[in-house]
Amino acid sequence: MGIWHEDNRMDYYEIMDERVKKNSNCVAAILKKDLIEAKNGFSTLKVKNYGKIFNLDETEAFRDQSVIPGSAGTVFLVKKDVVATAAQCVIGKKITDLRIVFGYKMLAPTTPVIQMSNENIYNCVEIISLVYNLKGNKASWALVQLDREAQGKEVALLSKKDTSPDQHVYVIGHPMGLPLKYAAGARVRGLDESLFKADLDIYMGNGGSPVFSADTHQVVGIVTQGYPKDLRWTGKGWNSIIYTNRDIDISCPKCTRISELTGYIGSGYTDIDRKQIFISYSHIDKIYLDRLMVHLRPLERYGLIKLWADTKLKSGDKWKIEIENALKRARAAILLVSADFLASGFIVDNELPPLLKKAESDGTKIIPVILGPCGFSEDENLSIFQPTNDPSKPLMGLTKIKKEEIYYRLAKDIKVLMDNE
Repeated sequence: MGIWHEDNRMDYYEIMDERVKKNSNCVAAILKKDLIEAKNGFSTLKVKNYGKIFNLDETEAFRDQSVIPGSAGTVFLVKKDVVATAAQCVIGKKITDLRIVFGYKMLAPTTPVIQMSNENIYNCVEIISLVYNLKGNKASWALVQLDREAQGKEVALLSKKDTSPDQHVYVIGHPMGLPLKYAAGARVRGLDESLFKADLDIYMGNGGSPVFSADTHQVVGIVTQGYPKDLRWTGKGWNSIIYTNRDIDISCPKCTRISELTGYIGSGYTDIDRKQIFISYSHIDKIYLDRLMVHLRPLERYGLIKLWADTKLKSGDKWKIEIENALKRARAAILLVSADFLASGFIVDNELPPLLKKAESDGTKIIPVILGPCGFSEDENLSIFQPTNDPSKPLMGLTKIKKEEIYYRLAKDIKVLMDNE
């Protein structure tokens, strides 16, 4: 990352094009909650001096501005209550500890907005969908659910056209945790199946920034990754790396094409929830559910899957409706099959029929795990699905280490399934 040919970054108050200014209203910073201090309906961002914290050379742009050290990156609104970003901005983090902050910008050369109404700050509820691929030329993005609809903010317009070579683009985001920056003058320099390269003036913290077409002002991509060096040592301080030759391909930032996630942005229960794993079990067999969850939770923590079992239900929930909705969203279903499972009227009448229908109509993966001696092999509806373990060797009769091997193998199979989505 760094500067291409010349530094085109500018502050919010310097933007003259009203279409760009409007687009900046859909962009926000994503921060850990401990970087915000809330009091009496207002929040103050915990900022430091950019030049001092990074020991910047006196010629470095924006060195006297405020910066939020440790900020996670940039997001932008794709629905009133959903933001998009780069996967690395949220992966490995506790999503409910993250906050989305709109309006962190410069109103004048020495006037940063670091105190704002709590109405401009939103809690992250969950990762709706995520693709994480930083190795090779593959897409990497995430959709995050907010705790409420964003009021008075713009929802980004997403391009339906393919990105083209030499297309003029610009980026809006929060480089290095700085107030919002707009950088124009860039062009698409290379195209892959799910990515494109562009000579954008970006830095660490621009991950997740929307990339707009300079012609249509619609989003064409998301900043995914770039060359890891932002600054160079001058002997007196750190200064931005400047690439004088725009044809240097190796360092061009990579951007995920917006077309990679537009199909996941919709209403109701569509493909947006296809990371969900539904687990069906008899409550008598809960000890097996608990151990299976131990093996699957690392995949959930990294945003690869979303687990759903009826243990998610809370007091007061309309439990039958919640289960029906969870079944609709399922990409795969794990069945913990035992004699008690097959004897359960609720499972047989309410859970299995929609799962079997989804398996036939849209390829929902059904994964039986045989817990104990039962009629699985004689059941004409279930026995067509390949179980994780041999029905003649159910988990109840296995040693602890053999059980753990089966849980581990199942977790690996789930990961492969999601990687191939």
